[in-house]
Amino acid sequence: MQEPQNNSGCFLPDFCNNRIVFGVVIAAQLLAIILSVAAYSSMQDFWTELGMLSLFIQWIALSSTLSFCLLKSVLRKMGPGLSGSIALAIVLLITVLVTFLACQQGLNSVSCGRFFVQSLSISFIIGVLSLHYFYLQHRLTQQQRAESNARFEALQARIRPHFLFNSMNTIAHLTRTDAEMAERVTEDLAELFRAALAESAQVSTLEKEIELTQGYLNIEQLRLGKRLSINWHIDNRLEHEKNRIAMPGMTLQPLLENAIYHGIEPSMEGGQINITGRLRNDSVQLEIDNPLPLAGHDSHRKGNNMAQKNISQRLEAMFEDEASIRFEETQSRYVVTLELPAGSAQ
Repeated sequence: MQEPQNNSGCFLPDFCNNRIVFGVVIAAQLLAIILSVAAYSSMQDFWTELGMLSLFIQWIALSSTLSFCLLKSVLRKMGPGLSGSIALAIVLLITVLVTFLACQQGLNSVSCGRFFVQSLSISFIIGVLSLHYFYLQHRLTQQQRAESNARFEALQARIRPHFLFNSMNTIAHLTRTDAEMAERVTEDLAELFRAALAESAQVSTLEKEIELTQGYLNIEQLRLGKRLSINWHIDNRLEHEKNRIAMPGMTLQPLLENAIYHGIEPSMEGGQINITGRLRNDSVQLEIDNPLPLAGHDSHRKGNNMAQKNISQRLEAMFEDEASIRFEETQSRYVVTLELPAGSAQ
């Protein structure tokens, strides 16, 4: 499963992540180039110095990254001050060890004492600046998550009253005509509200989200009758993996609610909503396609896109830039496309 974002006091990123490792390698190489440019006196000296410094700095950078990866679970239990101090101490200790080995191999022409001072000074400065950057990024992520949670709570609080009233009327009618169906609708409604009132950080699966959405659509189908047509198309690969696909809770249902509220209800003829799911390599693509009402029929249906903005923010909080949501409007259709990483849920 894609791990939930770190909510503890530790502000260090996940150094086991391939993107972080790649960024460390690039940053270390840029530092080696800068130091070589500052030190060389001829082009031949530059390439020699760059080769030696690249080897030296990459050893420190990758050894530190490996140490942070191995100590990830320990550091995450610590507060920001302690975890930052330990991280800086690890970088300095590794710098001392690598510098000692470099001196033993004669990889630097200056005296070992001067080399030690230069290496530790540069490691200390780079370490402090990097930790400060990671801390600011952590604070920004926390702020975005808090804003997303607040919007999710607002979304929970604004569950459209007309849907609840219409559902209760449907149940009341069914109790006189079909008691068994009334019981199933009541269970679907209870499950829907249970999910809607869950914590905003709750991680769900695609399988659970589809089940929840189908329960919601069953209720709306009873109310709208032939005006609402639903076409599901989940490919075979995704069908077998849907219980392993992690995603934020209450993601699909608000999008289907918008599709019905803005696309089906304003039209006397209703229409068909197409829900398509595909598994492609390491990503999942979900598409919701609904009709648009004729001109003049949707003036009272203008919304503030609260659900769409909230879902976008929660996807970013859970997956960062590995997930996305797109909206496309044509002359007669409105299409929402979700893309998620095909990670496994625990």
